[in-house]
Amino acid sequence: MFQCRMCAENPFSKIFGGQTSPQAKAQDPRPRKKKSNASKRDDEWQPRSEEDVAAIVAQWETYAHPRAREFFTSPEMLRDVLVQLAKGTDKNYDPILGREDKCV
Repeated sequence: MFQCRMCAENPFSKIFGGQTSPQAKAQDPRPRKKKSNASKRDDEWQPRSEEDVAAIVAQWETYAHPRAREFFTSPEMLRDVLVQLAKGTDKNYDPILGREDKCV
């Protein structure tokens, strides 16, 4: 009666309870394997040293927007966020000053 074309079962059965359609039960029970490039990226990832982090954060601080300085109540808070960003990115990749054709 109220079978949605996009749903495999009646959408109202989730809300109000009721019988599910035979189509929903006939779906493939095997879990799908998600393909990911994460392992490839993890193998190539190189962390920054403490010296590299300090140097890149000093460069990034000069490019911080005035609104970012207003948002963070102290310069240390802004620096902490930039340090976290530097530690979470590859040492060969610069999301702030890097190449424009790279995704951020």
